Amino acid sequence: MACMLAQTQASDSGVWTNQDWFDEGEGVGVKNGLPYGLDPETQRRIDSAMLQSGPGLENEDKENVRRIMDVFREHDWNFLFPMSDRLYTYDSFIVAAGLYPKFCNEDDPSLGLTADDVCRRELATLFAHIIFETNADEPAQGHDYFKQGLHHVKDHHCGKYPKFPPFDGPPECDFHSTGWSGKMWPPQEHAQYYPRGPLMMKWNYNYGRLADALYPGYPRDKQNIMKNPENLESGILGFLSSLWIYMTPRSPQPSMHEVATGFYKPNQHDELSQIFPAFGATTNIFNGNKECNVEFGSESDQAYHRA
Repeated sequence: MACMLAQTQASDSGVWTNQDWFDEGEGVGVKNGLPYGLDPETQRRIDSAMLQSGPGLENEDKENVRRIMDVFREHDWNFLFPMSDRLYTYDSFIVAAGLYPKFCNEDDPSLGLTADDVCRRELATLFAHIIFETNADEPAQGHDYFKQGLHHVKDHHCGKYPKFPPFDGPPECDFHSTGWSGKMWPPQEHAQYYPRGPLMMKWNYNYGRLADALYPGYPRDKQNIMKNPENLESGILGFLSSLWIYMTPRSPQPSMHEVATGFYKPNQHDELSQIFPAFGATTNIFNGNKECNVEFGSESDQAYHRA
């Protein structure tokens, strides 16, 4: 429950006391552990990415949850995911979504869509990537490709190697970073940070940043994720990891949420690079260095199959 109470606790006296700062040039700062911006649009972007506090198991009264449950019912879930792992339930997704109140709950008026249609657009964007990442890829099972999602809770190749040393997995399964990210979010010796969750989160620094979002002001709980990254092999925490990836911008890129909701407006450089506010831009955000513009401006087969 710590992640559900963390934001209110962060503002109390404790780990964040006397750690405030403000950048006058950028107009952004941190007060009592919470970021803020002086410009309304900056504050909106901050709020959009915030994982909120609150009773996550009693969230059907939240506006975004009610909307999700109206446009994407449990029978839709069962139809789309007949091959899903038993951990990935409709209820666990609803609980996780309730902790991101801006998911399915904001949009730029320039889209000209209803709130329900924007929510459908967000769900379609998120689950297109999830289906690609967790697809069973088993044509003999009698289900179309788009109905084989949520089958894997971890990388089925790297996940077969034991957790405890000596780790005899191949180099492509070693996601321990060095340099500044390794110092900021130190990988634990006995932990393996290979892909896990609906969007296959990988690398120690991503596990660390997720822990920062889940448990601000709770160093011991942060370490629990770093020491036991296999905790992401679960329903609610797994979906929280995927929503964190979807909702969080990574400078200089916007979040996938910003694209789906119409807030992202391409600048001149984006347009010259043929990056437009459509689904392809979310692939570029998620895995663009490997899937977009791989040869003479063309996308890879992986990018094609995501769409």
